Amino acid sequence: AVALDDSLAEAHAILGMVRAMAYDFEAGERHLRRAIALDPTRARIREWTADFYLLSDRPADALAEAERALALEPLSPTATAEVARALLANGRCDEALARLDGIAALDPPLLRAAPLTALCHARQGRWASAIALLRPLAERNDARALSLLGYMLAHSGEREQALAIQDRLTQRWRQGLMGAFELASIPAALGDRDRAFAWLDRAYEDGSLGFSPGWRVGFEGPPFDDLRQDARLARLRARLGLQNR
Repeated sequence: AVALDDSLAEAHAILGMVRAMAYDFEAGERHLRRAIALDPTRARIREWTADFYLLSDRPADALAEAERALALEPLSPTATAEVARALLANGRCDEALARLDGIAALDPPLLRAAPLTALCHARQGRWASAIALLRPLAERNDARALSLLGYMLAHSGEREQALAIQDRLTQRWRQGLMGAFELASIPAALGDRDRAFAWLDRAYEDGSLGFSPGWRVGFEGPPFDDLRQDARLARLRARLGLQNR
């Protein structure tokens, strides 16, 4: 589409996200900035750009773009959620929770709101509250929700429950139903760094490391919170081209 018509803002934005998911962050940003230049009042493109900055480990830039999206559409639930997600990635959980409270009663609910709220509770050490929020989503067999639930259970001392979820996810991965990224969080939470990095290496190869379903928070969330002091995380960042960020 871009080859046929370079003036298509949405096409540039989508291409930018695809490039980012393939770890080509330079090209991804170029297309997203081009999309914004073509249509600076399109809030959704600003949201995608915020998502891109989280993928490329630039949480401050993500927050700036998310706030621009919300300024363009102050009543948008998705823009509100993107601001909350960016606040969480910047370590500002109280502010993130205040934003999430404003969209908690939507009917139908915004699916990313509960996981983001759970991540905020987890960041503040309120594991029981986080687990309670995630269980309904995990019961739908959503891989990301299961992974996060297992992560929370591992941190709250429920090792056997966490390992049972890891077994379920591993079976789904063997069946080709999901990527490897969701299998890294539970070992990381249990202190098994070797296994966590083995899954992250597989995630790099299968592309799931770069896929963002709406409630990841980049390098400021699971499993990376538990791997911060391991030298292998720096090597992974370098492999992604993020060593200078």
